[in-house]
Amino acid sequence: MHTYMLNVADRFNIGQHLHCNVAWVNGTWHEDRKIWRVELRNTLTGEISIQECSILIAATGHMVDPKRFEVPGKLDFRGKIVHSSKWTEDVDLKGKNVVVLGNGSE
Repeated sequence: MHTYMLNVADRFNIGQHLHCNVAWVNGTWHEDRKIWRVELRNTLTGEISIQECSILIAATGHMVDPKRFEVPGKLDFRGKIVHSSKWTEDVDLKGKNVVVLGNGSE
């Protein structure tokens, strides 16, 4: 997922506008100035920063806080269970039977 995001950012030349490892703390619309004032926390350092913008895109990140699924027999399953939000490059699906549960709209 990370590689995909970087490739898309490169393709559309928007990488310089992206901020990663940042959590939303607070956002306030200022009607008089027609701007958003957004308080952000760096998830690596804990540092708080303020950004102002006229357009705010809420990328809510369903992959950051994924909904865990429960299905009968899950605890008895002997295979590997991988959630899309925790995908790693070392997952090898060659020669395996794969079941996909859900549709990604967590």
